[in-house]
Amino acid sequence: MHRLIPAMMIFALAFGVQSAHAAAPQDLPSVAVRSADLDLSSADGITVLYQRIKNASEQVCAGFDGAGLTRRSVFRECVQTVISNTVAKVNRPTLTAYANSNVRKPSI
Repeated sequence: MHRLIPAMMIFALAFGVQSAHAAAPQDLPSVAVRSADLDLSSADGITVLYQRIKNASEQVCAGFDGAGLTRRSVFRECVQTVISNTVAKVNRPTLTAYANSNVRKPSI
């Protein structure tokens, strides 16, 4: 059932982040994340899927990346939001647990 995370899902999740920063909808990228080749009942499969979601989110949010603390902060926020929303949509407890263990804690 979760063999392909549709490109439109990543697109829609990024739209929420980018619309908050006044990006034009036609400028939004979409990225397909494939999982048909993965055994999602294994830790290795979940690890690979998470990395694919992370890489796709970095592509979707690439327009925010750049010099300056503000742009880097917005980029990191965008990536984390897209990852979190995508993991929630996939709705696999093992992926959620893995994602939660990989969330960066803010430094004090």
